Amino acid sequence: MSNVSYFGNANNVVAKKLTFNTYVSDGDALQFLYNHSATGAMHDSDERFPSPLCHAGTRKAVVTRITAWYGYITKLIKKL
Repeated sequence: MSNVSYFGNANNVVAKKLTFNTYVSDGDALQFLYNHSATGAMHDSDERFPSPLCHAGTRKAVVTRITAWYGYITKLIKKL
């Protein structure tokens, strides 16, 4: 990714005081999260101690936003 072109065919463009941060990882973000999660917590409440203290539907909304960020869902149907 060393040849990144942000303004490929742009004409008459003036941009000042810009900062571009590009992060590239060799690993898979979802695999990393999976490896550090309590996968049995959905079926065994003892594995997810202490129990969650959030509003109903929060987990689903957060998972939806993460998967949208990761690229599997292009548009969120319902905003938080």
